[in-house]
Amino acid sequence: MPSIKQQIETILSITCQFEEFYQQEQWDELSSALDTRQKYLNALFAQEISATDRSIVLEAIQKIQASDSNYESKIIHIRNGAKNELFKFKKQNNAAKSYATINQSN
Repeated sequence: MPSIKQQIETILSITCQFEEFYQQEQWDELSSALDTRQKYLNALFAQEISATDRSIVLEAIQKIQASDSNYESKIIHIRNGAKNELFKFKKQNNAAKSYATINQSN
């Protein structure tokens, strides 16, 4: 089994990939990376962590939390923008349907 330090490096490496997936709007890849990272985190915390490794783990978790908070904010912003665009589209579509209905009855 890899050392705690190696596991942390893998987890942080996966977390660093989030920026690329976010920038390229590769949401499926981002979701897959999140799942993969969670599996590594579960494996990490399923084992006993020595007192000497605890500071490494704590520092890594703080980095992960900061990164996740940043991406959560960005994704919520994108989601809200998409909701607004969908609302505008539906509103325009309803107007077009109304016009078509009026036009057909004439």
